[in-house]
Amino acid sequence: MELDLEQARRRAKERLRAARRGDLVLRDDREPRLADAQRSVANELGFASWPALVAYMEATGGDRAQRAARLVREALAGRAERAEALLAADPGLARGDLAVALVLGDADTVERALAADPTLVSRELPGAGRRPLSCACHSAFLAPDQPRAAGVRGVVELLLDAGADPNETFENEYGAMPVLYGAAGVAHDPKTTRLLLDRGANPDDGESVTTRSRRRAPSASRSCSSVVQRCGTRTRSATRSGGPTCSGCCSSAVTCARRTPSCATRCCGCAARSPRGC
Repeated sequence: MELDLEQARRRAKERLRAARRGDLVLRDDREPRLADAQRSVANELGFASWPALVAYMEATGGDRAQRAARLVREALAGRAERAEALLAADPGLARGDLAVALVLGDADTVERALAADPTLVSRELPGAGRRPLSCACHSAFLAPDQPRAAGVRGVVELLLDAGADPNETFENEYGAMPVLYGAAGVAHDPKTTRLLLDRGANPDDGESVTTRSRRRAPSASRSCSSVVQRCGTRTRSATRSGGPTCSGCCSSAVTCARRTPSCATRCCGCAARSPRGC
């Protein structure tokens, strides 16, 4: 029989009620549970488990636009495996809209979109609910262990070169989520973290280095935390001492030039030009 996911869920609930009435047997060693009924429905449809049935139906249900939107949602929710399952069922989704290109790291598509409309870096994308840089920096595919990570990093750099704000945020139930938090606290990608800081991201955003993010991915997160904390320490030291400051990640031009010349060259150009600071 063919069912969509909602029908399958209803069928499982009906089967559970029948089992509790004694009309059928799901388990003979204990009281039946919903999971037992779900497994029964999945087995009847040829799947080994309920999660396998759900994954298949989510990957094949709806039209292509709906599946593309689902792919973006899964990537932005940190579920790379589910997004890959959607791609495996329909590889053509990778050639979808701009939001898909952003989360998958399709730099060519993003570059063409920017050439056609440079202002898109500052516009919220329909469906995604955030601007392009936030889509890329919060993509599950930016994680260093993902094969697509290099592509997503390339997209981040393209967007920054096109004028995207390195302090861009989007709103969710927890408040304003900076792109730096996406790179450092969600994807735990040191390379993108450094890139954003070099381009002027605020290291003291209150989100990008947290106990929660370190606990989720200890090794990678510690590396990102170290990058952010070094820049944050320089920012606070310069502010307290009243020294000259830049708006970039290494706020004190003099301090940055003395301690980390390469960083000064990248994000505090005035420090590189003059040892006396801005």
